[in-house]
Amino acid sequence: MTIIDTAVSMRSISAYKEERVEAAKVYAEPKIPVSAETKLFIDQVADALQFATIMCYAQGMSMLHTASEVHDMQIPCLRL
Repeated sequence: MTIIDTAVSMRSISAYKEERVEAAKVYAEPKIPVSAETKLFIDQVADALQFATIMCYAQGMSMLHTASEVHDMQIPCLRL
């Protein structure tokens, strides 16, 4: 499963707000303290977001490349 597919699935699930509210009553959110220094933690989260964004673009480009080959669309791609 790709990041793009997961994002689309999560977008679909977000439509079920009533069910999520009810589930939240049953399954309490765990309180996990962050032991790292606040700035370090924020920097790590920012790095993770940047990495996820790059991976999402890479997967999208890979999907376009595959579609181009399968459907003979002749989309130019850079070969490394």
